[in-house]
Amino acid sequence: LIRHAPGADATIASLAGEVLDAAWEAIGTDLGYKPTDLIRVELLGAPSDLAKLSPLTETDIETTGTIALSKYNKLMVVSPRATIFGYPWMDTLAHEYTHLLVSRISHDAVPVWLQEGLARFEQTRWRTVPELRLTATEQALLAAALKKGRLITFDEMHPSMAKLPSQDAAALAYAEVYSLVSWLHSKVGYKGIRDSLVAQRDGRSARRAVAESLALSWSAVETAWHAHLKSLPAAAARAGKP
Repeated sequence: LIRHAPGADATIASLAGEVLDAAWEAIGTDLGYKPTDLIRVELLGAPSDLAKLSPLTETDIETTGTIALSKYNKLMVVSPRATIFGYPWMDTLAHEYTHLLVSRISHDAVPVWLQEGLARFEQTRWRTVPELRLTATEQALLAAALKKGRLITFDEMHPSMAKLPSQDAAALAYAEVYSLVSWLHSKVGYKGIRDSLVAQRDGRSARRAVAESLALSWSAVETAWHAHLKSLPAAAARAGKP
């Protein structure tokens, strides 16, 4: 159920419906849950509208570039017509839809860092296969953070990526959790991811649920993931990728 202002956003709403139908099928298959009720979507006229309808302030939104939110059992997405150059709003819509599914599956027990990693990994599933696709900026941010030994911690990501101090900090945090979920998927597949969500619903912490899906301790998970992180920028450079 997509609500929007009269006028040109009607076309965007129509396209949004097609994206969400595809996301319902693909992401629902991945995570093992396809809602049968209507999903409410609000197409907003400006980023400031997001501040009026959510716990985020206009400063939060401007600082981190937040443009959409899944909250109150609905999706709130700013119309691409409200930005100067537009943005990849279709993937953003699927990203927020993933948040809604994960919250429902886990009874809202999944912390921000894993929520965002899953949403980022799944946001392109409505149109393509699951794969890690770091941008050049994300690769550079990761390489610099690893060199300085200053990754964004999971605790710093709480209670929201939108509360981080800058767009670079938010981009680095997203790249970290995106790489973590991609790596987790490569090890345990979607079944392992689904099992970890159910384990969190049943009371396990996210760290314990992820570690158990890999049959490792959490410290071993961090060690293996950090080693994987260090290989990403180098691998991209060797391949001559932008």
